[in-house]
Amino acid sequence: MRVQAVQLLFVLAAGSLAVNSTLPVAVSTAKRLTQILRDMPASGRGLVTAAGGVTQISNLLMLLMVLYRSMRVDLPMEVFHYGEHEIDRSTRELIAREFSAVRLIDAAETEQAVLLERVRETAAGGKFQGRGFWLKPLFIASSSFEHVLWIDTDNMPHGSGIGLNWLFEEPVYKQHGAILWSDITPLTVQQRELYMQLGCEEDFREGRAVESGQLVVNRQRHLGSLLLAGLTTTCVRV
Repeated sequence: MRVQAVQLLFVLAAGSLAVNSTLPVAVSTAKRLTQILRDMPASGRGLVTAAGGVTQISNLLMLLMVLYRSMRVDLPMEVFHYGEHEIDRSTRELIAREFSAVRLIDAAETEQAVLLERVRETAAGGKFQGRGFWLKPLFIASSSFEHVLWIDTDNMPHGSGIGLNWLFEEPVYKQHGAILWSDITPLTVQQRELYMQLGCEEDFREGRAVESGQLVVNRQRHLGSLLLAGLTTTCVRV
């Protein structure tokens, strides 16, 4: 199976990769899940992130201050977490009161839970990485936005009053439905092996990994790619 370059980039953006026996299962499962999520409504533009725990919540609050007070961003945001214990009640109330454009989504109580259960089924015989950055592409795939700017809570954009809508107007985004940035780290052995398995090694000669702290993606257009990335990074063979 040959995967387009942008699809491979999404896989690399997600982090540590499972290869060999996991990949064929991930591909077939991604195809099935794509059909399920196609029926979930997605429209408009928005920011998506995830947070949970003291450190990430502190980062999230700072990020919200930068986005909505300093930069005066006019885009809504969805913040995914997994379970009530990850964001306490006082923090939820604070965000609701101070940042009306932000919606907190407990993935354990939404359609995301269904998706994660399917991932658990796929991971039979392996270890399911049910937390952390492995879930990024799955959260994007479950977003209600069609045009998504993912941003980690410890990423701080800057530029007073300029907003972020301009990213979705960039010619590269309109052409490819995605904008990704290079990481400072070189490719790992696992990532290079994945190139070979997907037959795309000739498309990536610079030897640079992809930074997943921020990316712009058309959720509808690249839904299958996002699910493939999520499945290969959550189903890790041990």
